[in-house]
Amino acid sequence: MILMRKIYFALITLSIVCFFTSCSNEEDVNGGYSEEEKVKIETLMNLFESYGWELDTTVSVEQRNKELLEMDYEKTKSFLEYMNNGIEFENSEPIVNDASDYSGVLNQTRTTILYPIYGSHSSAVATSKTEMILSYDAPTTSSVTIDRTSVSSNPATTWLPDEYGTFSFSGNKCENIRATGTIKYGSIYSHKYEMIGWCSKNNSGTVNDGAITGFHSI
Repeated sequence: MILMRKIYFALITLSIVCFFTSCSNEEDVNGGYSEEEKVKIETLMNLFESYGWELDTTVSVEQRNKELLEMDYEKTKSFLEYMNNGIEFENSEPIVNDASDYSGVLNQTRTTILYPIYGSHSSAVATSKTEMILSYDAPTTSSVTIDRTSVSSNPATTWLPDEYGTFSFSGNKCENIRATGTIKYGSIYSHKYEMIGWCSKNNSGTVNDGAITGFHSI
């Protein structure tokens, strides 16, 4: 009986210790913020959610809150609205296709050539520039394959591309060249996007024009 009482009291003591330890850990994660900071964190999380951005739950609560508290609500809202509306690139940058930079011999009869196309946009809210490097086999040039892509923007984001595809020519033009990927805002929120472009070739099979025309959420 005495042994049973000792075991009982030991279990009670252990339960009390675990309870206070759990409360202490929870306080470490969620405590230490003023009411104003708690409201800002919740408001920004609701804002990202309203635009369909996904929270990376692998990031610690501390890191999440730190990044959210460093954000300016109005600037963040304007940027999310800008990205939500999609970007239409009206003008592409001039392209100089330098064979020394963008070609390499695959074998004695076939050469692969890399050709870059661009899209850039600037507004009072943000600036962005996209690049897509296309690969094609000369001189047959029946299709192009996306070799790589990049996105740079201000405010800064990170572009994580998906696997690339191959797109066929119809006549001398290849339209609806598409690359999908994820835009990451800081380390905590992300959203899927797609860039769309086109290119054309001359009668000798050399790609000589093209542009990225849009960048939209998916």
